[in-house]
Amino acid sequence: MPAPYLTLTTAVEHESEVRRSRFLCAVAPARSVEEAAAFIAGRRREHADATHNCTAYVIGQRVQKGDDDGEPGGTAGTPMVQALV
Repeated sequence: MPAPYLTLTTAVEHESEVRRSRFLCAVAPARSVEEAAAFIAGRRREHADATHNCTAYVIGQRVQKGDDDGEPGGTAGTPMVQALV
């Protein structure tokens, strides 16, 4: 039997600034791809003026997806998936 994993119970947001660029990180629990997609869509609407909306989600042990949203391939989505795992 696989070891249990930790997950969030509520949404959390963090903001930082690096070299005059603003970075927002928002994470939330999602039990399905549809829940993850709805959260991502809401964030995209809320920050429609953002240059990039890079995303990642992990559902259970089989579903993992990352999106670089125009950043160089593999530089945003993949590291975020790895951090979630």
